[in-house]
Amino acid sequence: MTLEDLSEFISDILGEPQGMFHNIARRRKLMNQAQTTMVRETEALVSEVEIPIEPKITNYYLPGNFLTFGSYIPHFESRNGTITSLDITHERNIDVRNPGWRENTNTSIPKFLWITNQQLHIPGPAVEGTIRLPYVVNPTDLEREQDETFNGVSNLQEFAEGIGYSVAQKMRIGSAPQLAREYQMQYELILRTLRNYIQTNGRRGIFIRPIPYDTRKETYNDTISAWKST
Repeated sequence: MTLEDLSEFISDILGEPQGMFHNIARRRKLMNQAQTTMVRETEALVSEVEIPIEPKITNYYLPGNFLTFGSYIPHFESRNGTITSLDITHERNIDVRNPGWRENTNTSIPKFLWITNQQLHIPGPAVEGTIRLPYVVNPTDLEREQDETFNGVSNLQEFAEGIGYSVAQKMRIGSAPQLAREYQMQYELILRTLRNYIQTNGRRGIFIRPIPYDTRKETYNDTISAWKST
């Protein structure tokens, strides 16, 4: 469903006459917020990147479209093939669980990571290796009329009406609360259906091949995937 189609759908369910003026910027913002929420709640769009870890570097940029880890767990793979799952935590928790890590100068296999300002941090110098970072993708904002929802993934287009119902709910919550509740119910129904679709059709399935991480750049191209029916 394109942005243009979605805008028309919202106008239809709101009962707006054709050509009626509305705040396009506000409505588009609500669309993008709803799209992001649906992806976050269902983990419908996923990707993975490999980050090469060097002994003297503890801060690394996250992919530009990183939204959240969701239920996915990053792993560290050392040069000798040892694979260790990484606990996603906060810096202050590491002070409690691993006191003295700030003064440690010996390289070791990392066991924790935390995130601030689109950066990934690991405590202390690590041995050389690779962090395999699966994550939920932040969907591309809808800006142009022909932009498609959910990054254009065809399997997910049937769920795009959920975005419209979410927007309609927010636009009627003050003036028509009963109608807003009905829109919310429709949104929640589509959200549940999308979640069930994801879980039924390939949940925890095989990831697409990761694209190499470029440590020389703050941003880089990363690949988007979606769960597909088999």
